Amino acid sequence: MLTGDLVRTTIKGRAVVPSLVSVESKRNIERAKELLSLFREGVKQQLTRMDLEKIVRDMASIEVDHKLLKGLGKVLFDRCEFVEPCLPVEPSPLPRDIRECIFNLAAEEGCFSTLPVNQRKSREEIIESVANQYNCSVQEIINYLYADLREMQQIAKLDDFATPQDFLHRYNVALCQAVLLRATELRIFLQEPSPKWLRLFFKFIKFHRLMFKIERKKNGIFCTIDGPRSLFQQSTKYGIQLALFLPALILQPSSWTLEASLLWGKKRKYNKKFKLNSQMGLKSHYKSTGTWRSQAELWFEERFLAKDRGWALSPGEIIKLPGQQVIIPDFSFTKGKVKAYMEILGFWRGVNIERLLEQCPDNLILAVSKRLAGHRNSLPEEVQKRVVVFSDIILPAKIIEKLNEIYNLKTQ
Repeated sequence: MLTGDLVRTTIKGRAVVPSLVSVESKRNIERAKELLSLFREGVKQQLTRMDLEKIVRDMASIEVDHKLLKGLGKVLFDRCEFVEPCLPVEPSPLPRDIRECIFNLAAEEGCFSTLPVNQRKSREEIIESVANQYNCSVQEIINYLYADLREMQQIAKLDDFATPQDFLHRYNVALCQAVLLRATELRIFLQEPSPKWLRLFFKFIKFHRLMFKIERKKNGIFCTIDGPRSLFQQSTKYGIQLALFLPALILQPSSWTLEASLLWGKKRKYNKKFKLNSQMGLKSHYKSTGTWRSQAELWFEERFLAKDRGWALSPGEIIKLPGQQVIIPDFSFTKGKVKAYMEILGFWRGVNIERLLEQCPDNLILAVSKRLAGHRNSLPEEVQKRVVVFSDIILPAKIIEKLNEIYNLKTQ
């Protein structure tokens, strides 16, 4: 993520527009390649953080858009692992012990300017005497002298990018993340998301402990998330969590839009708008884990749609539970004005099913596998009314029977 001084934006009325870089520009690709090459070489040579910062600073000094080079450098610094230099001796002394030893030796020599020329010892000679004590080279002692300072840490590893374009994509996301640190509110609209992707979306919201409100629309889901500037305390920690959530939104394959209200300017007193959408070419570096569809789910859908069963099958939709809890079932069923839902569970225990059904509406049924049961006890009779047990294949006939039972109970 970029720091505030590296954010590149333009102001158009009340809108803050991020200055995204083109990932196809030859000039930008060359910049990315050059920086990647320098950091890769830095790993080989074990350069210090200070050395790398100087390299980036020197490159930026000859560029018109120096913020871009520094921003690209910041992205790479965030992907580097730095370690303190160490001496090849056991036990290794602390850097402050080495400094104390050198300063004491220098003090014993007396004032350099008052000594005869033939008695004066240079800096290298004093360091060499310390190096001999530890059986090290002079350069190793020099590297270790201030090893406890952050800028003297050496680069040990770079989480590299596969291509320069991936590097540029990450910069664009980092730029947008930095802008969102000044948000008071985010309004997100997901157009007709699939249940699996919607489940992943809320998984990231909960993982980052964000405060949200949801609302169903005819063609999608509307989600409002509080921004860090809406909080009086811990806004920095919350802002980082919000920024880390952004790539999860970009990961969504369905059409989406984001509009944020910002407090802009050095004193954060100007109200601005910030907009992103799925057509801007942003690319997430998160993996879409958890969005696969099981064979049981695919087989059920195929068999259910093979003939008319009196119920219409469609993807699941969001169901609000008490508090800020939500559940997104795998399927929705419609018959006239009656609607029901089905969730296919993975590994389960009876107590988990009972707790889930207590929170969910009466028109939600569960399909659970015999093979994935976490215990051998039978389910209570009241719970069995809303549960269908299957071995390998979920039989549509059993689901229809359970749906009709729910329908009949509601119409008596």
